Amino acid sequence: MPPPPPAVDAEWLSRDDDSDAPAHPYHLLGPIPAALLPDGGGGEEALRADYARRISTLKKCVADMYRCLWYAGRPDGGGGKEGGDGDDDDDSACSEGERYAEDAEAPGVSEEERRRARFLHRFAETISVKSHRLYTQLASLRQLKYELPLYWRCRIIHLTLSLSILTRAEMDRWYDALLQEEEEEVEKMQADATGDGKGRAVDFPPHIPVTRPIVSVHWHSPAPHRTGNGDRGATPCRSVPPPRAAADGVDATDAYALPPSLRNRLLTLAATHMGKGASVVAVSNLSADDAGPRLVVHWPVLYALVRRSAPYLEDGGVTTVPVATSAIAGGILQQVLRVCRRSRTFFDLREGEHGAPAPECALAASDPAHHAIFRRVERDLARPCVAAIFRGATLLELFLPSHGASPAFYGHVLPVLLEAWRTVDACPEYDAIFLSLLSGLHSFAPTYDWHAVRLYLLTRCSFWLKLPGTVSDDRSWPQVAAGARGIPARLRAFHPGGGMSGMGSIEKLTDLLVASIGAAEDDGAVSAGTSDLLRFLAYIAPYYNPSNTGQWTQPLGLFLYCLLSSLAYFRSSRVGHAVLSELHPDAAEAVGRSGASDHRYCPNDKEMLSLLSALLPLCLNSIYSKSPTVSSDGTSSLRILCLLMPRGGVRSGMEFALKGLGGESVNQGHAANGALDVCRKLIWPGLGRNPNILLENLSPLLQLSLPGIDGNDQTKTIKTVALYLSLTSFIPIGIPDDAGNPTSYHIKPHLTDISDSAHISSLPVSDPLHVATASVLPSVPFLDILPEIRSWAESLVSRILTLFSTQTRPDKTKPRHGTTVTLQGTLVALRGRHYSSLLRECLHQAFCAMDADSHAAALRQLVTFVSDRSLPEAARDVSGLLQGACHARPHASLDALVPALTAGLGQAPPRTRAYRLRLLSGVVRFAGDGILRHRDAVVEAVRVGLEAGGDDGDGLLKAGCKLLRHVLYGLCEFYPLGTSFWPTPVGTYAEVGGGKAVEWHIPSGPEIDFAAEIWTQFPLKLMESFVLEGEDVATSHGGRFSAMNEARKIMRVLHYALRGGVFLLLDPGGGDVDGQPVPTLPLQTAVAAALSRSSALSQHLFQSLRPRLIAFVTTLLHRARAGSLTDPKLSKHLLDIAYHLTMRRSSSVFSSDPRRTGGHGSHYDFWKKLYRSHKMDLHDNLWCNSHEYVVDRYWRRTNVHDGAGTIKEGKVLSSRLVCLRLWIAHHALSDRTAVAALRSLRQADSPALAGYADMMRGCLHLACRGRVGVRAHAVRAVQLMSPGLPWVVREFLPEIIGSISVGRGPGGAPETG
Repeated sequence: MPPPPPAVDAEWLSRDDDSDAPAHPYHLLGPIPAALLPDGGGGEEALRADYARRISTLKKCVADMYRCLWYAGRPDGGGGKEGGDGDDDDDSACSEGERYAEDAEAPGVSEEERRRARFLHRFAETISVKSHRLYTQLASLRQLKYELPLYWRCRIIHLTLSLSILTRAEMDRWYDALLQEEEEEVEKMQADATGDGKGRAVDFPPHIPVTRPIVSVHWHSPAPHRTGNGDRGATPCRSVPPPRAAADGVDATDAYALPPSLRNRLLTLAATHMGKGASVVAVSNLSADDAGPRLVVHWPVLYALVRRSAPYLEDGGVTTVPVATSAIAGGILQQVLRVCRRSRTFFDLREGEHGAPAPECALAASDPAHHAIFRRVERDLARPCVAAIFRGATLLELFLPSHGASPAFYGHVLPVLLEAWRTVDACPEYDAIFLSLLSGLHSFAPTYDWHAVRLYLLTRCSFWLKLPGTVSDDRSWPQVAAGARGIPARLRAFHPGGGMSGMGSIEKLTDLLVASIGAAEDDGAVSAGTSDLLRFLAYIAPYYNPSNTGQWTQPLGLFLYCLLSSLAYFRSSRVGHAVLSELHPDAAEAVGRSGASDHRYCPNDKEMLSLLSALLPLCLNSIYSKSPTVSSDGTSSLRILCLLMPRGGVRSGMEFALKGLGGESVNQGHAANGALDVCRKLIWPGLGRNPNILLENLSPLLQLSLPGIDGNDQTKTIKTVALYLSLTSFIPIGIPDDAGNPTSYHIKPHLTDISDSAHISSLPVSDPLHVATASVLPSVPFLDILPEIRSWAESLVSRILTLFSTQTRPDKTKPRHGTTVTLQGTLVALRGRHYSSLLRECLHQAFCAMDADSHAAALRQLVTFVSDRSLPEAARDVSGLLQGACHARPHASLDALVPALTAGLGQAPPRTRAYRLRLLSGVVRFAGDGILRHRDAVVEAVRVGLEAGGDDGDGLLKAGCKLLRHVLYGLCEFYPLGTSFWPTPVGTYAEVGGGKAVEWHIPSGPEIDFAAEIWTQFPLKLMESFVLEGEDVATSHGGRFSAMNEARKIMRVLHYALRGGVFLLLDPGGGDVDGQPVPTLPLQTAVAAALSRSSALSQHLFQSLRPRLIAFVTTLLHRARAGSLTDPKLSKHLLDIAYHLTMRRSSSVFSSDPRRTGGHGSHYDFWKKLYRSHKMDLHDNLWCNSHEYVVDRYWRRTNVHDGAGTIKEGKVLSSRLVCLRLWIAHHALSDRTAVAALRSLRQADSPALAGYADMMRGCLHLACRGRVGVRAHAVRAVQLMSPGLPWVVREFLPEIIGSISVGRGPGGAPETG
């Protein structure tokens, strides 16, 4: 039997040109995030080299997976050691083929069957290892914000989907073919299993031996109009031959070739890269270019895969023996469903049923794929009395493409679907299926009369929204309760949303309502559909009263938000299509040919005004709802309404909110919280469209909101500072240092704004929108309100200081799940450190928004405050306040604060000294070179803290250690300077690589020399004393208490110094691999460039410091192994030092204690949530959607995107958001550097790796043999260090197993050792 035809051409495997794979247009950082490291010192070049190295490693991994399909017997799968993050030492993926090995060793098995089982075993093991390596490579690219080229996304999808459907029968046929045609090679593979493991190189095209391929790629030569994006190569790649006329896939009784867990991983990879945000949509059938590349998914094979993954769909039930647990089988089914939902845009629409279609069926000829899919479920939809109707609706919603069909098909199918929908009543899950199905079809069926659909939707809305009368609480009254009828339980895995209660179903409902309104006869008329919708809004208006609560409250709030979102979406689509028609007429014409018609469903201006006038009172009533969720929905709905009509919406909303803040209302939490949320949500709709809309109310807003900072109401305080954080991101407190005019508030005409529509006069005179729009909008020069803004800033600092003065000791409760709640983009910190963190971020941005005069006035207040009183209970928050002031303007701040904090420090009481040291640590954290002018005072302050002892208590030593850590951090680390956080002028945008770039702090030579002096004077001096006197200290089990305390102190100082100064501790050199130098990591390159600016003595110190510390820790761990180190506190600090030396290459500001939080810290999660929340508040949905429509459609056609302002204006972000996003990505880069550095050392077989291995073995010995208190810390350290040194853990595994013993202790109780 000859081998199957190749599914991939040799062109794929040898292709190295990635110029045809541009980054996604809306990728903020670009394909290579060059801004992650400061300019200069080779950082950007190193990032590009690192990107090329990672892509090259990924290419090799993918190619190896293709090769092992041809030569699966090779033990290493055709690969070898790879650089970068290739996880070739992970054992977690090496047990996938165990069941095949068991089959090979089972008794009564023939030799031929043993050989086949071993063949499958080697194949599964190789694919498992390679897929795990591919998974880690893709994870590292995603974490570092590297853009994966489009070409390689297609290859990964092709590879993973093809592997996931391989069966045992196909592998047997392939094995027989190899025996016939490559008998010598098969013998060679069997010899390799016990020999040296070396096989021949594969120099011919690999192939995937599936009977019928599930996916194929057509990669043609570039179209003539593709310019500016590189040559794709002149040689087209041969695609997969057409599937033969056979059954859809394979026999349902045949087992898959790969184990279930491995198939789950492969399907997950495929579904991830077919997602909505992936650039692979450019090669789908939504693209209008027939000559371009295509990724084709063959729907019959996918249909058979779904039926086989859920065998209970068959009428006869399950007839096969389960081969996986229900959890694994359920996981595979979910991934298959994800692939199905994301594959509809990749179906070959010309692929119909097998065999010739009936000549009398016109639909089979015009729409072969649509007709074939519909015919498979048409019989089920006609059987409402049995459960088959639910199966038919489920499969149709899963597979039917919404695009690409002819009007005749929609005219034939839609009536059938509507009739099938009506046959099942009062079943929310069934309703959700048809809402999902019809919401996709309406965009491509503009000629169908949706009148009947609209009437049915309005009839059923009362039931779906749980309004009174449809679901009664009176049990004596006959009723049909929601959920009384549901789809069969076996189908609920296909619909995890759970009926009409989720946001997805309500979104689809509102999309259908807006789309089915229908067009009016002329622009000044109101259609019948709009009148129906207005009557329905009038019907549900009483239920939006804040006091009207019930089970309908939350569905109504969600319905309001989704209805306005749908109106905004169709409006932005209409505007986007108009812009596309003007800029790129050929692309707009191609969109029209594709049938997409979202831009046609937008109501006209008069209809839109009528709808917004009816929706505005509902939004305002929802704001004061007793339900926090509905209140959040109301504020978000009002924000969208204001984006559609800025002048009328913002002015009405601000008037409503200021009433809630005026008088005594601000002291009433239930009124003030909603009003503060409204003001925060309306900042961008006011500033982005016309700044005068917001500036006219800015002065009363600032003054009325100040009482919201209240120590008695934490929630109200958080909402107030969140409002100020959004304001100061765009509104400066003063005039920039480099310009005479403080603002660039440009008024940009926007097509989505209907404030100037001629139909405003048709609204009632008393209507709030009419009143707000009819009045003249005054012009408010920024310089006229600048004095009031300065006065507010001084009052804000004074109010914050008063808040700190009355603050009690902070809550010591550790943050648990639920400490932060995100509701429609509103971040609410409930207690503890999240409250302090949000407060600190607001104050930081406020100081960064101040000019020199405003900052000097605030600084005078701070100096007076810290000089007059001592507040140990508020030390953390006051330190954060000073940190923000010093980050904004470090030189002026340190000149004022350092003398005030260090004057008379040695004579102050211990509690006051600890308080001042804690404040000083905040002052120096982001001081940079400003600290050099006060080096003597800082060194003396560190000495005061580290020499604490006796009655001074542990608090002073801890404050001294924190000061040491922050001094080293401010001197050694990369972090954005405070000037990068200056507010972005409205009408412009913050952009990476253009506009206002991020300014990084780069350690200078004097700073590094000062850091070396601190290391020598304090941590290293204490370490040497510990080594000299450590024999008595380390061996004292219960001896002198002061000796043990001194040992703990020394280890604590070393730990804190390492946390702050680990950035400059370079790894030793590593030699080369196969004659080639080890690739230099980007962060290491940047650090080496910074070190080169320092003196030779400092360079020698930092280059030798890491090996010295490793040797010191290893020595102490060996003593601990001998039983001479039994103190839990001392061992905890020692293990923390070992962790930082192994797994940390940067002291990130985002991290807290990794031993408690799993490696990232609660601050890391908080900053990411803060970024997302702030982005949602300052994100213009309509503006971005309109530009995204233009860019996406043009990009699909040309695979290029121009820089003519479309993308830049669509992504309007503040400077703070850009800096924060880059800072988070920089943290991810440093996290990946640690593992990559250790693997590079191993790849180079560097002698320096022995020190890390010895240190890891010492930690493993403590985890296995130490005392109970010591062992707990060691186990956690080993868990955190294992990703960097997995081969050491593997070698130590026998001893770990040997240390496990279960016996009987005293009294017969079980004892575990």
